[in-house]
Amino acid sequence: MFHLGGSYKRMKVVTTVIAAVSIFLLEAYFAITHKSSLVKYIELTSMMITFVIMTFFTLKKITVEKAFVLIAYLAYINIVTTTPDDVVYYDNAFLTDLIYLFILLPLVGFIGGKYHVVIFAVAINLYFLYSILYTNNDYLLKDYGINAIIIMIYSITVFEIKRMIEKAVVVTDNMIEEIKDQKEELESQAQHLTETNELMLEQKEHVERINTTKDKLFSIIAHDIKEPINNIQGLSELLQEQVLDFSEEERSLFVKKIFQSAQNLSDMMDRILNWSKSQLDSFTFSPEKTELCNIYKRVLDYHSELLRDKDLTYESGVCDHLYVWADINMVEIIFRNLLVNAVKFSHKGGVIKINIIAKKNFVITEIIDQGIGMNQKTIERLMNPFDYYTSKGTEKEKGHGLGIKLVIEMIEQNQGTFNIDSTEGKGSIFKYGLPVYQGE
Repeated sequence: MFHLGGSYKRMKVVTTVIAAVSIFLLEAYFAITHKSSLVKYIELTSMMITFVIMTFFTLKKITVEKAFVLIAYLAYINIVTTTPDDVVYYDNAFLTDLIYLFILLPLVGFIGGKYHVVIFAVAINLYFLYSILYTNNDYLLKDYGINAIIIMIYSITVFEIKRMIEKAVVVTDNMIEEIKDQKEELESQAQHLTETNELMLEQKEHVERINTTKDKLFSIIAHDIKEPINNIQGLSELLQEQVLDFSEEERSLFVKKIFQSAQNLSDMMDRILNWSKSQLDSFTFSPEKTELCNIYKRVLDYHSELLRDKDLTYESGVCDHLYVWADINMVEIIFRNLLVNAVKFSHKGGVIKINIIAKKNFVITEIIDQGIGMNQKTIERLMNPFDYYTSKGTEKEKGHGLGIKLVIEMIEQNQGTFNIDSTEGKGSIFKYGLPVYQGE
C-alpha cells in the first residue's frame, strides 16, 4: 500500500544523492578550471570528503539527514574559503554564491532539522557580511540589514513548510494505517462469512444426502426386500400344509429355497446397513495390521453354497502372510461385495479367479470373472457416486446399486486404489490395492 511517509523518505534520499553528485561535479569543475593552487587543493579535499560521506551513507553507517547536512556544511565552507577573490574580481560571483547558498537553505530545512535551518541562515548572513567587508562595497553594506531580515524570514518559512509537510505525512500515514486496519477487518469478516456459507452448504449437502439415503432405503425395502420375504413366507406355508403330500425331495428343495431366500435377505440387509452407515458417516474407521488370507478364506467358505448353486469354481493364488494396514471389517465387506458381484454376473459352470499380488506399497487383489462384462459407459456409471446404477445378473438376480458404491467408499477410506477393466461378453476384472503393513 502507498505511504506518504515512505515517499517522503525516498524523496530525501534522491535529493541527497542529486545534491552530492552536483556538488562533487562542481568541486571537480573548480579544481580543474581555477588558477589558484590553494583553491585546487581545497576543492580536491572537498571532493574526497564528499565521497567518504556518500560511502558511509551507502553502507548505511549514517542517516540520510546527517549525510545531507554534512555535505551542505562542506559546500558552505568550500564557498567561504575559495571565493573571496572571485567576489572582488567578478561582478556576478557574489550573486552566484548567494543563489547557491539560498538553494542549499531550503534543502537543509527540508532534509535536516530546525536547528540546521537557523544555523545555515546565520551562516549565510555571516557570508554576506564577510563579502561586504572583504570587498568594501558600500552599496551592499547599505542593504545588509534588509537582506538579513529577508534571509531569516526565508529560513523560518522553509522550516514552517517542512513542519507542515511532516505533520501532513503523519496524519496521512495514520489515515492509511486506519484504512488498512479497516480493510483487514472487512476481509476477516468476509472470510468468516465465506466459511459460514461453506459450512451451511456442507450441512445442506449432508441433509440432502440423508434424504437421498432415506429415499433409496425406502425404495429397496418396498421392492427388493419384499420378494425374499414373500418367498420365505409362501414356501413355509406350503410346508406347514399337512394335507399336501410332498415327497422328501420336494421338501428338501423347499427348505433349500427358503435357506437361499433367507441368505439373500441377510446379505441384502447387511449391504443396506453398511451402505447407510457410510452415507451417514457413522462408520468407525480403525486401521490395524490385517492378514488378507484368513479374511478371504472366511468369505469364500461363507458363500460356498452361492458358488455351488451356479456351478462356479474359484481359483486363488497363494497369499500366505500378506499383511495390509486397513480396517479389518471394511476389508471383509469389500471382498464380499466384489465376490458376490462376480458370482451374480458369471455364467453357470464358469470360473472366478482371485489373484493376490504383493507390491512395494500395496497388496493388489484381482477378482476376475468370465461373465457378461460391460462397456465403458456402464463402468463410468458404476464409478459415479451419485448414480445408483444396477442391472440383473445372468440368472435374473436383482441388485440395488449399492455394492460397488460401498466398495469404492471403503477403499478410499483405507487410502487404497480401485480400478475396473471389462469387455462386453468376455468378463470383468475388479482390481483394488490396500496399503502394505510397514511394521511398527
